[in-house]
Amino acid sequence: MKEHLVIHNFGPIREAEMDVRDLTIFVGPQAVGKSLAAQVLYFLRGIEDLLLPEPKKPLEAALSALAWWLGNEPSVYTGPGTRFLLTTHSPYILYAINNFLMAHKVLDADRALPAGVPPETALRPEQVAAYCFSADGTVHDIMDTKVGLIDEDELDRVADELGATFTRLQERLEGVE
Repeated sequence: MKEHLVIHNFGPIREAEMDVRDLTIFVGPQAVGKSLAAQVLYFLRGIEDLLLPEPKKPLEAALSALAWWLGNEPSVYTGPGTRFLLTTHSPYILYAINNFLMAHKVLDADRALPAGVPPETALRPEQVAAYCFSADGTVHDIMDTKVGLIDEDELDRVADELGATFTRLQERLEGVE
């Protein structure tokens, strides 16, 4: 079943239209509505759809690998029909998801994955949705459907935004206005 979320003029979100997939990612700076949209989705879907006992493969494996990569143990095991929502402002998580998408492309081309990349981490592009939340209240899709990956320009933009914030903080610390 395809799920679609539409938000208009709610908190900092002026306009958002999003498809919900097995893994939906909300990325953007702080205080732009990522967590608010996640709470709306959580409220609309209900808790019984979010916590189920049986593991789901390959998505569960991919997220377990992501959790391992981040140094955490996965705390939620899911059953059929369960979806994950990830809110972040980290380009590194987006790069990790792109690696999972690329692993699927390698397997789909009947090629072997490099050492250290388990085949169960491969994600099909139709399993993933990724949206960027902006300070102006808009939300846009950052998946490049032609190549089945998160758009490289978007990855760079998120990294640039984080770097610019760090520079502003450093300048404040040093008393530069």
